[in-house]
Amino acid sequence: MRLADGVYRIKNARTENYVTLLSKFSDLVSSEQVDRNCKEEEWRIEFSDTNEKCTIQNRSLGTFAGPDLKRPHVRGTETKHVWNIKKVDGNYAIHTGTGAKSWCFENDRLNSQVFLREEPPESTYYQWRFEGTGIIEKLPLDVETVRVIRQRRVSHDKLEWEELTKFLSEKLPRVPGATFMHERACLAGTRATLLKTISEWTMASDSLYLLTAPAGAGKSTIAHTVASQAQTKGILGGSFFLHRDFNDRREPHLVINSLAFQLAHFDLEIAKNIRRALTRDPDLPSSSSIHNKFFGLIVNPVKNASDVKGPILLVIDDLDALVNGNATHSNTRQTFLTCIASLEPELPSTLKIFMTSRPEADITLELASFWQCSLGLYTKETQDDLKKYAIRSEAICELVRKAGGLFIWIQTVYLFVMQRDASTRLTVVLSSQPLVDIENEPD
Repeated sequence: MRLADGVYRIKNARTENYVTLLSKFSDLVSSEQVDRNCKEEEWRIEFSDTNEKCTIQNRSLGTFAGPDLKRPHVRGTETKHVWNIKKVDGNYAIHTGTGAKSWCFENDRLNSQVFLREEPPESTYYQWRFEGTGIIEKLPLDVETVRVIRQRRVSHDKLEWEELTKFLSEKLPRVPGATFMHERACLAGTRATLLKTISEWTMASDSLYLLTAPAGAGKSTIAHTVASQAQTKGILGGSFFLHRDFNDRREPHLVINSLAFQLAHFDLEIAKNIRRALTRDPDLPSSSSIHNKFFGLIVNPVKNASDVKGPILLVIDDLDALVNGNATHSNTRQTFLTCIASLEPELPSTLKIFMTSRPEADITLELASFWQCSLGLYTKETQDDLKKYAIRSEAICELVRKAGGLFIWIQTVYLFVMQRDASTRLTVVLSSQPLVDIENEPD
């Protein structure tokens, strides 16, 4: 009987143990779970027409199993690897095709690793059963497929896009120049662990992510990087970078309008839904209700876009800069935070919102029940990353010491020195006084 695409548990024919994901190392091992309500041992399987090939995606992490040197491995990537399937004595062998290395358990024990070996699949250690879980899910498309689909949709509907753009440009007042910039992204190789965690979060079930850090610690640089990477993947719905020096970039209503305008350019169906909302309620862009505006221009249009596949990421940087000229700072900011927190249960599973802020109490408390990460100034990873900005090796320790843990300082120095006459400029920087401890500095 032909296997259908779906969610399965993969059970060894000899040991009768199930394959699960050991998240800490991304290894595949024999499960020690007593019950079967464990997403780590549930796999989305998509078979070829002949049942001779399949992709294997972990339901918990959302990433695909691919071959390593000696074992199948979940690498934390959205790239699909195609495994070969061979039917053996009513069971199945899973092998690479190249070199015919097959999945097998190392031994009968729990937590035994799954290896790739060349022994013949006739051995029952190399035979597997696909047990259906009864869970029915639409299999997610990989990021590249999503990007291609959207590109084709844009080219086919160019005229309608132009009409929608004209309509929305007239109806949605927004802030120019508040989106991300590629050149503000992290230096290659820095913040790798954190960026990997954020990338994995976009494929998980949680909708909100808050990154907090003191002023100058590099949270905005991370936000630019997250947005840049998301655009490359084709999943960036919009970005907004608040700024204390510009009143229009501190106004919550303009944040929402600007994100809605970008969302409309992300997907045609979302654009139509936003136009429908504005036609039904022409006063929505100027509404004083942050809740109604956020729901009407962002949540509902995405929720009703049934053809949208894959995650849609919104990036909002520097939440603590929110203010409104017609209200007090705290009340306006609190209204915006309460709006996002209260609407979280209604957010479609495809919509992800990544936010950054200084660690201020009203923000961290309002968003306490959602995914949060605090960025420290003096961690070992921070100090190691700061060293990657240095111009020459003998200046590394001195630059890191002067930076006092501040990414914004070391990045500014890097850009200053690299403009021209690098040697002279570096000497000027090295002869300056180190920064005062951030703890004693005013914002």
